Amino acid sequence: MELTTDTSLFVWGTSTTPDGLQSAVGYCDIERAHADTDSFLFAPGPSAFKESSSISYEPPRTMKWMIQPNGARPIAVTSLVKIPTFTIAPYAVHAHVPVLEISGLTIAVIFCTTPSQAAIGLILTPCPMRSDPSRPLYHTGGRLATPNNNPPSRFRICLLNSAFHAPSFTDSKSSWKDVYITHLPPPSTDIGPVLLKRVVSSLSAPFRFSRWEMERLQERGFYLDSHLTTTYNWQRSSSDSTIALVFKKRDESAKRDLYMEILLGQCDSAGSHWASIQFHDKRPKTSRSFGHSCLEDHVSEWLNGAKTFEAPQLRTEDSDWSYTVSLSLTPCPMNPTQTRLVKVSFANDQRSIA
Repeated sequence: MELTTDTSLFVWGTSTTPDGLQSAVGYCDIERAHADTDSFLFAPGPSAFKESSSISYEPPRTMKWMIQPNGARPIAVTSLVKIPTFTIAPYAVHAHVPVLEISGLTIAVIFCTTPSQAAIGLILTPCPMRSDPSRPLYHTGGRLATPNNNPPSRFRICLLNSAFHAPSFTDSKSSWKDVYITHLPPPSTDIGPVLLKRVVSSLSAPFRFSRWEMERLQERGFYLDSHLTTTYNWQRSSSDSTIALVFKKRDESAKRDLYMEILLGQCDSAGSHWASIQFHDKRPKTSRSFGHSCLEDHVSEWLNGAKTFEAPQLRTEDSDWSYTVSLSLTPCPMNPTQTRLVKVSFANDQRSIA
């Protein structure tokens, strides 16, 4: 283990203000946290500090006047007040820091300041893989959406006012807590099921999502549902060979979860790739059988390998679930014979997202 007190080591990445946090219309889920290098306490390299070279560490201090004998002038004596501690462990950094809550986000006060005397707070978001309630595990930073940034932007630090740094720290809104912060990426950044890893990175799989396209889908609020299952036979095609990718989006206006299910398979009789999209207002059952229509779902029957799907049955006056989704499957450049590259786009968005 190793102890550190100079917290400027952790100040890098993009910043926002408390007003910026309070004006957010919704915080994005952090299921993709392990894929972001700025989700960890330690910087990926020296270049990460190019915008924070002027940040200084200023621990809180108290000042007392020491009376001198014989009428000599009193001497000012300063001493450190309680300061944050960070203990490096194999799985995370154990931090004892003052913490405050702003708009539902956790902010760690780390006693660093900018040249304009703005204090630095480190934005913390819960790790999706946390398992021990007694050791709250966090990532640094988070994606949030405001009326002016679409898609959501990622922020790592928050600029606080001068009341949060030296010479003293007595803010009543914060409390000292023990938290655990992820400091280095895990050996593998694939935190989803084995199926997702195969679909994202395998060269021999019949279907492939590029990792970048998957992240773009998450930026629009669609996240792979944790209850995804499949019966796919990776050795050869069969009637049971269907991949069911269920993406969940939170509809805040209607206060409910909405589901987009992408079905991918290979026809047993013709050996052709087929695909479909279904929309649900409840989590679909994963134990059901998956059939398809050769005429409607075979990609070879689609114009330019693309087809449009709509969800009119889920449109309501107070809901934003009114998407027209285009699904396209094209030969993957790395394996054009067997593998189809899957892309998803929305009618009101010219960007390709998946």
